[in-house]
Amino acid sequence: MPAPFVVKPVNASQPHNHPCDESLYVIKGEIAFGVDGSETTAVPGTLVHLPAGATHWFRFGKGGGEMLSMTSREGASKMFADIAREIAPDNPDLGKLVEIGRRHGLAVVSPTK
Repeated sequence: MPAPFVVKPVNASQPHNHPCDESLYVIKGEIAFGVDGSETTAVPGTLVHLPAGATHWFRFGKGGGEMLSMTSREGASKMFADIAREIAPDNPDLGKLVEIGRRHGLAVVSPTK
């Protein structure tokens, strides 16, 4: 099992999908989630399940928030460990972030109009 690591939180994510299930448990704040075209706002105590392959995004409300991410594959923890090791939290290189995600099967999805 990989050692614990800390990733500085971001305010939002781009629409993306990946080959593992992910569940996000909201600890603090209000967090908007989009999943396959539907949008909802989650409050503390809410568990949001994202099936493998589902295109999704999140956005923290005013005042920020906290959530716990649980994934169905060890590869996801390796991806987050790579992000923590290779991305500067105070000045993130978004191109490098996308490249790391792609190495682990994550696909950033362009929004449709």
